[in-house]
Amino acid sequence: VKEFSNLARDITRKRSEKFIPIKIRAAHAQLQERLHFVHQFRQQHEQLQHTIVKVMGSSRNSSGIGSQGAAISDAAGVGSSDITAIDEIRMAYDVVKIVDILDVTPDGTEHWERAETSYNERVARVENQIIVRLRDRLATARNASEMFRVFSKFNALFVRPKIRGAIQEYQTQLINSVKEDIRRLHDTFKKHYRRSEAFAMSQLRDVSPVSGTIIWVRQIERQLDMYMRRVEDVLGKGWELYAEGQRLQADSASFRRKLDTRPLYDSWFTDISRRDLTVSGRVFLVTRHRATGHTFQLNISFDQQLITMFKEVRELLWLGFQVPHTLVNMARDGKRVYPFAVSLTETTKIYRQVSHQLQLHPDVAPLAAGYRRDVMFCIRKGMGLKWQYFVTSAGLYAAAGSLSGPADSHENRNAAFVREYAAIVSLFQEKVEALVALNDDINAAVRELATCPYREATFKVILDRIQSLIDRLNLDNYANLEQWVSELDSRIEKVLTTRLSHAVHSWIKEFNRAPQLGDESDGEGAGMGIREESRIARRLQRSLGVAEGTLAKVSNGHIGNGDAGEGRAEEVTPQLRTLVHELRIKNQVMYLDPPLENARASWIQQLHTWLAAV
Repeated sequence: VKEFSNLARDITRKRSEKFIPIKIRAAHAQLQERLHFVHQFRQQHEQLQHTIVKVMGSSRNSSGIGSQGAAISDAAGVGSSDITAIDEIRMAYDVVKIVDILDVTPDGTEHWERAETSYNERVARVENQIIVRLRDRLATARNASEMFRVFSKFNALFVRPKIRGAIQEYQTQLINSVKEDIRRLHDTFKKHYRRSEAFAMSQLRDVSPVSGTIIWVRQIERQLDMYMRRVEDVLGKGWELYAEGQRLQADSASFRRKLDTRPLYDSWFTDISRRDLTVSGRVFLVTRHRATGHTFQLNISFDQQLITMFKEVRELLWLGFQVPHTLVNMARDGKRVYPFAVSLTETTKIYRQVSHQLQLHPDVAPLAAGYRRDVMFCIRKGMGLKWQYFVTSAGLYAAAGSLSGPADSHENRNAAFVREYAAIVSLFQEKVEALVALNDDINAAVRELATCPYREATFKVILDRIQSLIDRLNLDNYANLEQWVSELDSRIEKVLTTRLSHAVHSWIKEFNRAPQLGDESDGEGAGMGIREESRIARRLQRSLGVAEGTLAKVSNGHIGNGDAGEGRAEEVTPQLRTLVHELRIKNQVMYLDPPLENARASWIQQLHTWLAAV
């Protein structure tokens, strides 16, 4: 039509000097306008019908409906109010169907307007029913999450101005809730990753720092996307056009720019590129340790940053970042060496701890010298190893069969050395811990020997226990056991000598003690008075050559070095039999019965019996 108008204007301009306006009035213009209007009307009706069936129908009937007959059949399982709404929509459209849409005469236009008015009235009743149901659900919602679920279900109906206006008060409340959630999310982001709970959880799961930060930021970004979907559920499609939606869109866009993880990756890549993280150099390294007074210490010369780098590369690839091929190859080498490095590092740490434990117990260090020598021989064998040999090594825990026959290659020998080193150090640790425990038991028994009751049976039980512990040491093949047992014998001998000295002084003290009333006798002189017994005791002391003042000295102070033991021994007093001698006269000859030599022999026998406990 436009081209025809331009052509007609050109022709009239050439044939006449006067300008003649040309207007084309198409006979089908009204029909074209009617068809365009009916097309939009049917689209709106189909959309409304699908939305009502989807929202108000049951979950089994919420699938796509292609026609009115399908909508009616799918509504069989819904509630009575839902069926009423669906029937209203169907009957409203039935009114429009009987109108001849091609009749553009005034009568046909009037018929279409009356049908359209009837359709709008029925749709308004359906909208009122939906509004009542929607407000009831929103009023009974217990929290904002339930409100969001209701809005998400009825979201497709918010294009209807009447329904959107009826729930505006709830929309304001939920938009404020979304704003508060976004504010809290922003506060969480400002605390940074290392002060969050996710950092501790990432360490438990062995997630590297940069990858953990990126994962944490992406989680925040997903939460932000969820909140913005809630805004769409509340305001409906085209929410960016509302005033509240525009403000939220601007805030979320500003926040989302801060959640860009590319700068984190670029910073990590720049830092890792400046470092020389190559798998090279010797495995063992001897350094001076400042904390122990610059003494020499055995370490593993492996940069822990290499382990972190290969974990970072692995997780960044999972996250979709493009890592350069050089870093990938370096990380692959670090991954191959990683099991060997971890095993060697932990084994060396155990060896240092066991050595420190032996320093705290120098008395048992000679016994563990044999196992420590084995560890030293193994370390000496590995001093020439380099990390380059492990790059192509087989797995650390390869089967034993793979190490036989032609498996005597570099990589298999390296893996075998790592296993051998771990086994020897583990045996060394086990033997030292058992040795320290046995030594503690022996020392406790020796201390008990110095303080136990002075009885032969008690001494025998303790010495048997010490002997059984020594037998266990012998069965475990500890070195230098003979010299160590000789030193232990000297300690026990010293303890028993001290106990014997105490026993002698106790016996002398009891021998010098004045007889008291109620002391036991041997039955030959029972009933004698205390004065007569005291007088006899003094005479016997003079006859034996014992000074009479010895009793006072023993009572006022200690005799000998009785306190030289490790603990104060339990004082046990010997029980001496009281001997009674009678002076008799026979044939005018006075004599002592029994003779004095019998008393001297009895006391010497009792002394030997007392000392025989040791």
